[in-house]
Amino acid sequence: MLGRVFSSSLGTILLIVLVSKVLIFSIGFVTTFFNEGPSNPLSIMRQFCRWDGPHYIDIARNWYVNTGEQCFFLVFFPLYPLLIRLTTFNWQYVNLSALLISNVSSIIAAIYPFKLVKLDFEEDVAKRSVFYTSFFPTAYFLCATYTESLSLALTISCVYYARYRKWHFSLSIHC
Repeated sequence: MLGRVFSSSLGTILLIVLVSKVLIFSIGFVTTFFNEGPSNPLSIMRQFCRWDGPHYIDIARNWYVNTGEQCFFLVFFPLYPLLIRLTTFNWQYVNLSALLISNVSSIIAAIYPFKLVKLDFEEDVAKRSVFYTSFFPTAYFLCATYTESLSLALTISCVYYARYRKWHFSLSIHC
């Protein structure tokens, strides 16, 4: 019985997150269509790889260098570029790898808040917290090639394990 309740809750959480991602990527596709006209479906990647995203991808490609403009990329933490590098099999699709990491991280970042909120409140409140996080306008940053989804997933899972006093998990995730 408990497994079925958790599975149904997990299914609801995944459905909420996936619907929000489909909506966000659809808006990105429509925006790309209106700005650039009909083009390759992979051109949507440009909408989600802006501002700091190319810097993370450059770090994943070349790692940290001490010459040129790339020497200023030292301010970016290495975990996200390292994960991009590990999941990229063809550098032509490096943006796709970065989006994959961000979106998988945001799914994890939706599961842990649900579990964390559920410790103190009813399941409906936990589901609403995931819904509001997934559909809030800044949810765009959880879909794009930024570290926000990875950082949120690691931080919330760290707090979750700290609540259970599983310090070894909490510290290993946080460090």
